[in-house]
Amino acid sequence: LVHDLEISATRAHARARKESSRYERGPQFLGELGYFEAQSRDLHLRADAGDVAPQEIGPIVDHLLEEARRADRRMRDAQTFPEVWDDSGRTITILQRLTTLVRS
Repeated sequence: LVHDLEISATRAHARARKESSRYERGPQFLGELGYFEAQSRDLHLRADAGDVAPQEIGPIVDHLLEEARRADRRMRDAQTFPEVWDDSGRTITILQRLTTLVRS
């Protein structure tokens, strides 16, 4: 799942980079998407290293899910980057699945 999360976040950030000049708030949301890409990469690296203790990863995943939901809502409300809304939604779905896994 963390691999899928990183792919989704990377794809959203790449698409946003291509389109950022078309939107007034593009740079703001581009920064947020870059943050998710970096955090997803870090989570993937931790998982590959076997550093996935639920008590440590759980709060990170919870925080990322909360931030992803907020960023997605702001992008949609601002009608910014509709090109990445599917990837953003996919990222949220993956984070929800990860949250369920780390809590079980």
